[in-house]
Amino acid sequence: MAEYKTIHYNIEQRIATIAIKRPDMGNSIDYLTAKEIRDALEYSEKLSDIRVIVLKGDKKFFCSGTDLNYIRKLREFGIEENKYDTEFSSDLLIDIQKNSKLVIALVEGYALGYGWALAQSCDLVIASEKAIFGIPELKKGFLPVMAFSILINHIGQAKLKQLIYSTENITAEEAKELNLIHKIFPSENFGNLAYEEIQKIIDRIAGGGIGIIKKLFVDANKMPMEPALKFTARMLAHARNTQEYAIGIDSFFKNEILKW
Repeated sequence: MAEYKTIHYNIEQRIATIAIKRPDMGNSIDYLTAKEIRDALEYSEKLSDIRVIVLKGDKKFFCSGTDLNYIRKLREFGIEENKYDTEFSSDLLIDIQKNSKLVIALVEGYALGYGWALAQSCDLVIASEKAIFGIPELKKGFLPVMAFSILINHIGQAKLKQLIYSTENITAEEAKELNLIHKIFPSENFGNLAYEEIQKIIDRIAGGGIGIIKKLFVDANKMPMEPALKFTARMLAHARNTQEYAIGIDSFFKNEILKW
């Protein structure tokens, strides 16, 4: 495993935690940070004992968005260099969605612009009661294209327009009302409560099917009904030949409660 400069990586109790460590920069994302997160995601996916990947920041910032110092440097380069950078940033969001592990964002403090897109690309979001979400790009003349691409399918055009054009932040409770948050916990003991919830999820669901379900969300969701049904049928046929499926069938007929 590589040594990281902008993130902290830890494995404990079947959970791989990727913590963004750029507190002086609001945990903003530059090329190196995106690369290191992508590397850690890829490494975690290869480990059979890992059930969940956690992406987090710190109490003040989950992620404040793209690093503006980095963006300022990119202004010195041409369109092709900027195109490479923006596509690399979008690839991080795609990597999260396509990773075969369950990826959970733990959000304390601010998740803004690209930072909100980063959190919402995860399969579940667990937030502190003090978490704040927003899309402030237009205040500075920027375009919130990453947040747009991720949030449009979650909350629809009307609400997304309101968030983009008003540039107003929303609370964790407001985000939960939009079905963007799985659980909200008090800030005082947020870390312990969040990881307890993750352990409950791990115990409750089989890990092998996660990758298949994520394929359905990413691929089948874009298909017309008939191809989507054919695709899901192939996925189901594959799942029926797995050990987890056999264990599940046996436990049903034995009236057993499984702890995975």
